[in-house]
Amino acid sequence: YKVILDEEFQGIFDNFLENNLKFENEKLDNTLLVNSSLNNFDTTLKKAINLNISKLNHFFYAEYPDLNSSMLVEMILDKKNTDQINTTKMGKNYLLITNPPQLNNAGLCEDLYQKKLGVIIKNRPKALTKNEKLGLKEQFPSKRDYGSYFIERDVKKEDDFVLQLCPFVKLDGQIYQKYKEYFNFYNQTYSWVKLYLLEYINERLEYEKVKQDFAYIDSFFKLPKELEEISEKEKEKVKEYVELFNDYLDNINSCYDQIQFFLELDSSISKTYENVDFKKYSPLTVVLLTLTLYVLQKDLAFTQEYSLGVKNIVIPNPDYGDKEISLNYQRIKIPNYFNEYILFIPDDIYFYDNDKKIYIFLSKELNKNKKEDEVIYLDELAKAMFENDFEEEDQTYVNFLKTLNESFDEEIEFEENIQTDKTLPSKKDLDKSIQDIMLDKELAKLSIDITFFNIIKQLFPFTEFFMSQPDFFKKMILFFINSSLDKKYYGNKLFSSFKAHFFKELGIFYALSPKGRFIKINPKSKKSLNKLFLYQIGTNYYYFNQLEYASELKKSKSFSRLDKAKQIHLISKVRKQLAIDFSIKVSKNLSVDVLKNLVGSFIDTLLPTNYERLKILYEKLMYEKFTYNYDFPLAVKKEEYLTYPLLINSRFMSFDLSEFIFGSLLCTGGLNYYPSIACATTSSEAREFALKRLLSYIILDEKRSAFMEDKINEGKYILNDMEFFEKNNIELRNCNIYKLEHFQRKEEYKIQHPVIKQHPILAYNDTIQILYEYANGIYNTTQDERGKFIEDRQKARRLMENLEAIGQHNLEVMYKGIKRKKKKDESKNEDGVEESDDIGKIQDYSNKFIGRLATTIIMEDGLYIG
Repeated sequence: YKVILDEEFQGIFDNFLENNLKFENEKLDNTLLVNSSLNNFDTTLKKAINLNISKLNHFFYAEYPDLNSSMLVEMILDKKNTDQINTTKMGKNYLLITNPPQLNNAGLCEDLYQKKLGVIIKNRPKALTKNEKLGLKEQFPSKRDYGSYFIERDVKKEDDFVLQLCPFVKLDGQIYQKYKEYFNFYNQTYSWVKLYLLEYINERLEYEKVKQDFAYIDSFFKLPKELEEISEKEKEKVKEYVELFNDYLDNINSCYDQIQFFLELDSSISKTYENVDFKKYSPLTVVLLTLTLYVLQKDLAFTQEYSLGVKNIVIPNPDYGDKEISLNYQRIKIPNYFNEYILFIPDDIYFYDNDKKIYIFLSKELNKNKKEDEVIYLDELAKAMFENDFEEEDQTYVNFLKTLNESFDEEIEFEENIQTDKTLPSKKDLDKSIQDIMLDKELAKLSIDITFFNIIKQLFPFTEFFMSQPDFFKKMILFFINSSLDKKYYGNKLFSSFKAHFFKELGIFYALSPKGRFIKINPKSKKSLNKLFLYQIGTNYYYFNQLEYASELKKSKSFSRLDKAKQIHLISKVRKQLAIDFSIKVSKNLSVDVLKNLVGSFIDTLLPTNYERLKILYEKLMYEKFTYNYDFPLAVKKEEYLTYPLLINSRFMSFDLSEFIFGSLLCTGGLNYYPSIACATTSSEAREFALKRLLSYIILDEKRSAFMEDKINEGKYILNDMEFFEKNNIELRNCNIYKLEHFQRKEEYKIQHPVIKQHPILAYNDTIQILYEYANGIYNTTQDERGKFIEDRQKARRLMENLEAIGQHNLEVMYKGIKRKKKKDESKNEDGVEESDDIGKIQDYSNKFIGRLATTIIMEDGLYIG
């Protein structure tokens, strides 16, 4: 054995090996221990996998609890690109057996599938909205119907084929009922007491076993008690949720409320505020309000009901008594949420477009007397920002940067601070960074993404919403940076001007951030402030460029395949260096003109005092939202049987069934995040293990007890899943005995199941034949009718297509009839005779499972935690 580990582990393992001399005496030439390092970027494990994938001829097979590794997918894609350069004509095949993606990693899995591997998820059932859940009682539909769900691929013979399937368990309904009855009986008081008497020790042990089994099975399903509680839990959480948004809006509107209160209370102090335009809101505040409105709309999924109302403000005064005033506010009604309102914004606020007031309304129906060219509607703005159909073009991001930079001849003066951190970029560094990103469309995109995310993350406590809805964030950025949208939504140049003011404020945002220097600018120049925003983007890229793997990414030109999980990881690292201290006191060294220019700007009310509290509470609510509203994929309870996931704890991968790596994890972002060791081997035992494991997932129920010496035994006694998977007594080299000879004709089946490309029994028989040949060392050839071996370069591809057809078939069978009650006569045929499993008759497998593999279900509302 050869062990390669980080220094922190070497002492432990060296000592272990010194005390176990048999390792020295029993060396195996075909086995090697390799490590996965937390600190070393170029790990041995990564090298081993990359090397084996680069040499892959036809078939990769792996089992892991999850498919979370974007780096592994990158290796597959890089292998594909290399093969295309070498003009190979045989596509590679990647089979992964995993657990179904769960709520924590389904979003990550979806990104890997749709954005990297180019597949499309079809007919996915929508999750219930909060509104729908609140109206439900005992009829809560705890199961989403995935019967028509499928994953669409457009894969040619020369393309790579990546297939992920999930195993499941089928438990006979009668067995489950026995479990339940036994459990309920011993849960009665008198039986429970008896179990603690010494003479009933055996019954107690049996009870504990049944209790564990029953609890494990039911952990995949929502119990009746849970169903009754869901609506009540929703109401509790929504009440907290609405309070968070009210707190945030109260902080945004606090300056307006306080000054209005004092003016109402004592008109004599009006002179104090005569130069304070407290009704003026900044463009950035308008953006934050729009974000708030959209998150409310989507997260609560309500039908908008806007109206005018009053906000009552009470200030306690022990000397003169409490004082109360009423202010006119625009509000939103939340239906099914206790008929409460969210008081959103005052009724008479505006922002300035140069010297012109632009009034702010939630919607068009609240505008009673203002002209269309002097109003902006937040609901329309939200729709334009997040529901536009704009697709990015080749130079969209670069053109935006050029717009910020164009026609600017003045030189921005950087006055270096003597206390400047030496790691901070100089103006020369920033100019170089800006030049780099303006010459590379992918670098431009990444830098702008990081910049917008950084700003919104710092100012908007509910940014967590965009982590589960990354496309919304992308649309928002495209909306702001692409000028072609202005005419589509605002033909009168209003929004174009609004965006100009928005970028101007972002320039001020950069000027006030503690970068260790002071910047002198002309506050009346819009162009100079735009240039400052460009410097902010350049600064973000400068810090990104310092990251350890930025150079490697740039070399591979893989930014176009950068998944959301990796973006989030990059952004979080960059943010550590770009974090803005909102408690900073504006330095007296700043230009007095700049300070004057900030009057009425968003800086005055930049950060609510309870921002961090709101952010933490919102993320806690998001977590709880996913925790108790979750349907486990592949968990289906029917009268005749129930199914639930067969949990995968294995960790191995095989390359052409000749090279194997056992151990380690496939974690988010790559293969080098967790310290661990893995075993690389070429042993024949590993090949036999992998083939037997795959075969066990495929064999038909009635073929499980078939052996060469007793073929007639098939169908007489069907092993249940527990017996079968525990014994794993499988004929490998003679596995063609598991084929099925009599089944429904292909034409009939094709009419019934148009989505499935291959008849599942034909696919099953072909799969058994291919595994039989693999077990006997026949990989890229096959025997013709005359027994002559001919080249068969697509054997692994047929295996993949067969398994895809079987997985899709099993998913349809599993969810068939899930939304309707079973009819009494449903199990009988037209002549009233019950269906038989007699193998002497033609069998219809349109309603029967073929093995225990199913198409991977990727739930709609999953997260990106790997």
